[in-house]
Amino acid sequence: MTYTLQHRAQACSFLGSLVCCLLLTGVAQADITEGLISYWSFDGNFDDGVGNNNGTPMGADPIPFESGKFGQAIQLNGQDQFVEMPEDDNDFDMAFNLRFGGTGSVSVSAWATVDEFNKSWQALAAKGEGSNYRIARSGGGTQMSYAGGTGDITGGPDLAMLVEVPDPDNPGEVLQTYPGTDGEFHHIVAISERDVSTRLWIDGVLAVESDDAPTLTDNNLPFTIGENTESRGRTWGGKIDDVAVWERALTPEEVLGIWNGGAGAPVPEAQAVPEPSSVLLVVLGALSLGLVSRRRRG
Repeated sequence: MTYTLQHRAQACSFLGSLVCCLLLTGVAQADITEGLISYWSFDGNFDDGVGNNNGTPMGADPIPFESGKFGQAIQLNGQDQFVEMPEDDNDFDMAFNLRFGGTGSVSVSAWATVDEFNKSWQALAAKGEGSNYRIARSGGGTQMSYAGGTGDITGGPDLAMLVEVPDPDNPGEVLQTYPGTDGEFHHIVAISERDVSTRLWIDGVLAVESDDAPTLTDNNLPFTIGENTESRGRTWGGKIDDVAVWERALTPEEVLGIWNGGAGAPVPEAQAVPEPSSVLLVVLGALSLGLVSRRRRG
């Protein structure tokens, strides 16, 4: 029997059903909150939305809440303001967690703006230096850097730039310079995956990955947002919103789910984005088997 239009219709129906099933199954199985230790929405408070690690605001003046990527965000002055978690908490010590069945890996996600890069190594979030983990401005540069059990890895877009003001009286010369930023929220995800590598994602793109497997150790320092807990005086200047810490490595699909095409998604609401190539391969393979089966039956 020849391959008829009826067979084609059956194949298309089969393909459509398979695609729907795959996508629905992928969403159902994706649980970004798995391994989530703490989550701070910063919607009018410093409370941990999933754990017991409520933050304490630090600084001479109260930290204000302003419009954020989602709801509200904290606005840090870049001088002495940051948020500190309980000091005696082992939740953020991944080596400690490893001894009690943890993965020994860590992921940190945050949305942030840059008002000004006015000091070296301004920290977005940190548990410490060396064999701990820290997300910060790369030295005195304009990119972001991550150290998480290996040496620093640096990459991604410039989050600040040097603006030059031309001298109207002397063409070709610069009257003054000042640091400028785009004022936009950027999504930053840092990952240390035990026995694999460290990775830094910025705005939905894998900016840089290390060649070395990380080794995280314990310390007795608190986890801080907007400051480096081990090298003080490196406070962030700008807004920070929707910070989350996992005791595992996020997958690319999960990072892209939080990025959500730039629109963003609060971590509790985010859904992993299936890799199109993987779904397509499965669909094409299953479709081919289905067509062969139909031809044999015909």
